[in-house]
Amino acid sequence: MLWRTTYRIAGEVKQVKDYQLCRGEGADDLYVDEGGGLKLAAKLLGGVLFSAFKYNDVLRFTSVRLRGKVFEHDNVSARDASAVTGALSLETRSPQRLSLRRVGPAPSK
Repeated sequence: MLWRTTYRIAGEVKQVKDYQLCRGEGADDLYVDEGGGLKLAAKLLGGVLFSAFKYNDVLRFTSVRLRGKVFEHDNVSARDASAVTGALSLETRSPQRLSLRRVGPAPSK
């Protein structure tokens, strides 16, 4: 499955990014290929695809689901903190939800 996200700031396109859901060797071996050699491990639970990764000092948690004809991609990030003993609460930052709807007929295969 391929999906494309266009990132805009004040209406100006800043980046267009393609994502590809891929299967590895095992039945539960799923990953999201973001291109450029970046592959993020993913797990499917109840029809929702979950992935978590770290980029520099930012932790990002994503979920992707299809609800009817609407494709939803949620992102939540948190600033990473140094290791501690026990639990550590992290400030949730910049939650995002992308909802995509097909416009026009489905592409022919």
